[in-house]
Amino acid sequence: CLQRRRREGNFPPNFISGILFETMSGYPSSGFNRQYKARSCTFLQSGTRPEVQFGGKIILPPSALQTMASLTCTYPLMFSVQSSKNSTRFTHCGVIEFVAEEGVVYLPHWMMNALLLNESDLVSVTNVTLPLASFVRLQPHSEDFLEISNPKAVLEHSLKYFSALTKSDTILINYNNKDYGITVIEVKSGSSSQQAVSIVECDFQLELKAPPGYEEKIQRLKQERDQKLKEMENNR
Repeated sequence: CLQRRRREGNFPPNFISGILFETMSGYPSSGFNRQYKARSCTFLQSGTRPEVQFGGKIILPPSALQTMASLTCTYPLMFSVQSSKNSTRFTHCGVIEFVAEEGVVYLPHWMMNALLLNESDLVSVTNVTLPLASFVRLQPHSEDFLEISNPKAVLEHSLKYFSALTKSDTILINYNNKDYGITVIEVKSGSSSQQAVSIVECDFQLELKAPPGYEEKIQRLKQERDQKLKEMENNR
């Protein structure tokens, strides 16, 4: 199992933790909560950058940074993003830039899909604090991912574009110009299962679960092989 450590910065030092109050989506830390029109980052000129397209961070307008500068925010900045039309659809992320048009937040395409959003649907963006990850279990959708020479190393590299992981999310990573869907099966902080965790500046155990149906396929092939060997033995 892999372990990783990562640092994240580029924000003013006055983003310090405040009093934390637990909610379903994390710990609101500053009182920052705004509604924005959600748009896919594919409409941005910079949307093809891997940290934008295949990462877990959003792009907010400059006014968001100005507002949070006057509040007590956690560092590094984390957010919950929740669909305004379906409150059961939410995820967690970091922020990569503050260059969006006012009233707009840009999301990676996989995040738009996870929240069942259409272009310009409203989302609620809330600054939160998340517990640090100690364990993460991920499951690729395709057997093709297992054909990569070192799939865990590929995941390790891809996760550097993420600040947080949310249970049941399906994220998207790219390797050798091929996209792979990866589902977050389980996340823990300490020994406790969580809905979401921060993966910034922490060590955590990374476990890779076989794609759906893969273990059954291997078992079936083994049984077929054993049957053929038995038939060959009986025919001698």
